[in-house]
Amino acid sequence: MPASGWLAVAAGFAGILVILQPGGGILSLDAALPFAAALMLAFYSLLTRLATRDEPGFVSFFWSGILGTVLLTVLGLPAWEPMAGRDWALMAVYGALAILGNWLMITCYEIADAGTVQPFAYLQMVFSTLIGVYIFGERLEPTTIAGAAIIVAAGIYAIGRASRSAPRGPMP
Repeated sequence: MPASGWLAVAAGFAGILVILQPGGGILSLDAALPFAAALMLAFYSLLTRLATRDEPGFVSFFWSGILGTVLLTVLGLPAWEPMAGRDWALMAVYGALAILGNWLMITCYEIADAGTVQPFAYLQMVFSTLIGVYIFGERLEPTTIAGAAIIVAAGIYAIGRASRSAPRGPMP
């Protein structure tokens, strides 16, 4: 990775530190769950990109569904509790949306390169913020807005640098 790429990574990390405000009491064991979720999403995205290089997207879609079903069944059965009829309908909708989202993500990485896809990942931050504010009544701190702006700017800078250094030629 060129020095400009590492500069973008460092700037993005600085944005995270602005949001988390180390020493402000937010860095605790409770922060491990969202951190682990972010790592797993990054790991999923990386593996999906790598897998769709060598095989059709449907293969990744099929095996991720099978593996997820088996693992979650094994983990979930000991804690099983009966659900009301309305909850079954909501779970069916949730399952259908999860399947659609997984298929769209795999298809996206199969068709487009990561540099094209990555800017849309920043919409996750926007939608998560909107859900937090409007559904859960959270209040945005100025440091959160500033840190998010730093992260987005670093990502846009890195994508811009990568697209300028990418070889130009006819599309296959």
